[in-house]
Amino acid sequence: MKNIWKILRGKKEYKPLAAIQIEVSSICNLQCIFCPTTYIKNPEKTKFISLEDVKKLEPFLKKTQWIYLQGWGEPLLNGELWEIVKYCKQCGAKVGFTTNGTLFNEEVIAKIIDYKVDLVSTSIAGATQDTHGQLRTPSQLERILNNIKLLVKAKTAIKSEYPIVTVSYMLTTQSIHELPQAVKTALDLGVDDFYTTNLDNVFSEEANKSKLFSWDGEGIDKYQELINNAEKYALDHDFSFRTYPLKLQEEKAVCDLNPAKMIFITSNGDVTPCTYLGRHINPRFYKGQKIDLPRKVFGNIHGEDIEIIWNKPIYRAFREPFVVREQAHQNLITAYFDIEPSLSKIENAEKRYLKVLQENPLPEECLTCPKIYGI
Repeated sequence: MKNIWKILRGKKEYKPLAAIQIEVSSICNLQCIFCPTTYIKNPEKTKFISLEDVKKLEPFLKKTQWIYLQGWGEPLLNGELWEIVKYCKQCGAKVGFTTNGTLFNEEVIAKIIDYKVDLVSTSIAGATQDTHGQLRTPSQLERILNNIKLLVKAKTAIKSEYPIVTVSYMLTTQSIHELPQAVKTALDLGVDDFYTTNLDNVFSEEANKSKLFSWDGEGIDKYQELINNAEKYALDHDFSFRTYPLKLQEEKAVCDLNPAKMIFITSNGDVTPCTYLGRHINPRFYKGQKIDLPRKVFGNIHGEDIEIIWNKPIYRAFREPFVVREQAHQNLITAYFDIEPSLSKIENAEKRYLKVLQENPLPEECLTCPKIYGI
């Protein structure tokens, strides 16, 4: 199995930010039934961010490990995408994006190679046209899979580790039964990695019914068995497979989209903590109850410098709990791996860690987000 994480990390060069996520497109050519953009339209004045606007982020682009050109839309719709990729690469960061795969063609694949994109993830929602086509309308799975195969072929032809070619699989009650088959298909395509994503943006009653994860752990056993089968198949074939749990874990110190280390820029230039809190209309179903989330925007790059926005007291206050909690988690890990560990030291470290989490609660809107519980 390739060491995907080693390849993605590359050289160990410290940078203060883990990632800047830039929404190069807020519109999509599909109408996926599990995506809020299909039903809830954001009133963005600008559908595509421009290269000129991306250049306004230069001070921070040079401080980040990754620049991910992805938001709520399809990145390949942006006519300036390749120039944006080129500029971001010149800033010294790794660059990647997720696509629905429908707009791949020979020209696009050639540009992915020529512009040295570091990671390309293609999202599917089934192993058959019936399932995938029902969830991701209107798209042809066979064409998408063939496009992935052509990308792998082009990468192989130049004998390069890049781009890392991954397949993302949306887990829903409608798609879970085809997961093992999808893993087999991905392996046959020759991709580097396969991972599942939970339907964690539960924005409607329908999405709530389609999600697999459970707040109380009830009813997930039959789904977990299918995931275990897929995972075993991948392991038996030395294939990289990643998945998220279906049962909520203990509250984590920070989520995977840690706002202390990541920034989301909308196509309209708004600076927000993450993709979820940047939406204008943002309902969330939490344990069966509907919540209307407030939008978190700390500034806009059209009228303010990104450094000034980042250092605003209100933005710093939002990030502070994440900073403190992450440091407490690092201290806990250090205690576990002490050269001469003792039970009392570990117990004291755990108590200090829990005390920090209690004294530094996360913003209220984050406490109802599945991601802070590992989903």
